[in-house]
Amino acid sequence: MQKISFVNELGDKEDIELEDTTRINLNSKGISKIDLTQIRFHPCLRELYLADNKMTGIDLQPLSTAKNLQILDVSSNQLKKIDLSPLHSCTSLNYIDLSDTSMTRVDLSPLESCTNLQFLKMSMNRLRNVDLSPLSSCTNLHSIELFRNKLRKVDVTPLENCPAVETDRGTSSWVDWGLPSDATYERPSRTYPWTFLYQIAHRFGVDYRVQQDILLAMGLGDFGFVDINLRDIFLSIPQDSDLETARNIVICTLLKHLASSAESDITTTGLNLDKLSEKYPEVYQVYKNIVQLRKKELERVSVGVAHENSDFQELLLTAYGFEILSAIKKPTFEKIEEAFSELGYPLNTSEKLNPGVRMSDDLRKSILWIVENRGLPISDTPRTIQYDDNDIWDGAEY
Repeated sequence: MQKISFVNELGDKEDIELEDTTRINLNSKGISKIDLTQIRFHPCLRELYLADNKMTGIDLQPLSTAKNLQILDVSSNQLKKIDLSPLHSCTSLNYIDLSDTSMTRVDLSPLESCTNLQFLKMSMNRLRNVDLSPLSSCTNLHSIELFRNKLRKVDVTPLENCPAVETDRGTSSWVDWGLPSDATYERPSRTYPWTFLYQIAHRFGVDYRVQQDILLAMGLGDFGFVDINLRDIFLSIPQDSDLETARNIVICTLLKHLASSAESDITTTGLNLDKLSEKYPEVYQVYKNIVQLRKKELERVSVGVAHENSDFQELLLTAYGFEILSAIKKPTFEKIEEAFSELGYPLNTSEKLNPGVRMSDDLRKSILWIVENRGLPISDTPRTIQYDDNDIWDGAEY
């Protein structure tokens, strides 16, 4: 009969005979160290339980041959960190419990190949951030537990590939955040593979908000908010393209649109004119036109001032207004007026705001929604679509 060796909490070595080589239960054995080498000789192993022990470290390398392993439970130990790389070959895994292990960080990339994974528990740890993007391939995923960590922001956009997971609180199959009430939503701030962004465009790209954030996730945020429907362009790019190829195709479209905007007086809100003019000759050629159009845009717009209250909504939609209001944490009329004065532009006022920004209703609603929801606590918005641990894409109606 096969045996497995471990060191108990008193420092004594013990051997346990393996009566069942498909299910090994070593929960609550007082184990401080364990040698899993013998598992290499048990390819039929399906369940391994090591919960509620005294381990401060564990080498999972022997599990690299456990092709049939379905359940791994190492919860309630003091591991602090755990190398999951041996699990890359455990493609049958459907349940992993890493909760209450004092983890401060975890790399989930080895789980990318675990396409049968259904349950992942990482609650009651010390995680400050976690990258869930490797889980985008785990399309059978049902539930993730993250409560009682030190997380402030979580990116769950990759979970949009997992139809069984609902990010809406109150559903039976969902992500249990356990985030503090002051955790906030932000927009994406890093790039993602085109294979993933293509799926987002296919599933949600009809929404202008999603289109604008896909641009950010492609590293094209300097083009600002683009007032054309980009979904067909996104979907015309083969899903297996690399990001650079996809970027080049989209950039060609954006440059053409920008040239037409300079001629037709369409808004360039969010556009980094100086940076793009240095990089693209096409933008440099229309630089002066765009500056003039931005000035005219401001002349058409007024801030609504009535009963000591100011309405900056239309000003926010202008190119210069968006830039200034985004930079002021708590905008007041005095602060904004001073900022525009420093730029040499007067701030028009009236009892009611004067709509003067020329953009589609779809883009208008998208910009206002994004700005209004940016920085809101999680408790204020019912559903999130997120990109990374620093920024969260909130898509309440997706």
